[in-house]
Amino acid sequence: RQFNYSPFFMDIMTGYLGDIALVNGTPDAWLSVDNGLYRFRLLNGSNARVFRIALSDNHPFHIIGSDSGLLAEPIEVTSAWLAPGERTEILVDFSTYNPGNSVVLKSLPFFSSGGMMGGGMMGGSSQGIEMDLMRFYVDTEANGANSVPDALVSIPSLDPAAAKRTRVFNLSPSGMMLHSINGLLWDVDRVDFSVPWGELEIWEYRNISMHPHPMHMHAALFQVLDRNGSQNVRPEDKGWKDTVLVDAGETVRILVRFDSHPGVFVHHCHNLEHEDSGMMQNFEVLPNPTPVIRITSTETIISWPGALNGWILRSSDSPAHNSDWQTVSQQPSKVNDEWIVTIPGVSNQKFYRLDPPDA
Repeated sequence: RQFNYSPFFMDIMTGYLGDIALVNGTPDAWLSVDNGLYRFRLLNGSNARVFRIALSDNHPFHIIGSDSGLLAEPIEVTSAWLAPGERTEILVDFSTYNPGNSVVLKSLPFFSSGGMMGGGMMGGSSQGIEMDLMRFYVDTEANGANSVPDALVSIPSLDPAAAKRTRVFNLSPSGMMLHSINGLLWDVDRVDFSVPWGELEIWEYRNISMHPHPMHMHAALFQVLDRNGSQNVRPEDKGWKDTVLVDAGETVRILVRFDSHPGVFVHHCHNLEHEDSGMMQNFEVLPNPTPVIRITSTETIISWPGALNGWILRSSDSPAHNSDWQTVSQQPSKVNDEWIVTIPGVSNQKFYRLDPPDA
């Protein structure tokens, strides 16, 4: 029950690919279900493997959530892409299955130039091969009936016309089996660019390599604008995202605004070997330029006409209650024709008055 992590040089190019899919750490995973409606949260925790999620009998299911929350409405599909770091929520309706049936959640085969080049040469398997993930055993009848909702949450659409600028990120190999962004490898001491607080931007990822790159950013959520110019994006691209799959040869544009935290953050490829071999950048979110007004008091100065000599200054934070008034300990001094008293420090006293001297 140990993992042998010893990537060969080609595994650095493709990403380290295993030959067995684990679900919650378990090989050959299975789950007993009734023939009702189930909600599953899927997270791809693989080093590099991209899954094309489907049921073995092509049974449809609904995508209801992406990386960072629910979609505006459920979307019916028969398969969905899930790259390393991505999350998706799905509804699977088992009502058409009789107790005693089973169905497999699997990854469908797909062509990948990275996999065809020999990903997993040291004992793993290629990118894009068909894989069984887990089996659902329909054992019992469901109690009651549930239905897929028509709508979920309201998601405001970011307007590309309001974007202040477009940033281009070229994703490419960088010799000696390394991976770069705009020709540079990650340097912990280098900040590659600065982002103004609160301004909407378009980030354009251009994959000019032969391998898929799931790009992930810290400090903000984004919306996918288009793939290769088409705004008819994939169902799994909808909603609020923080990771997007950019396939070999693809250009994907996203809309993002940083308005939560200033500071230095990273964005990177979520393929572990690509990230570790240089495909990451530091960027700085600049502070909010809007000034925050703060009012502080270091002392309180009170004055009154000199003709009122002999009166006693009292203070209280509740003028409606005479019992709350207390004598101010500081003695006034006369300046020209006025009495002046200075009360140092920050005081919670809000009201002051003059009382006649005791008879």
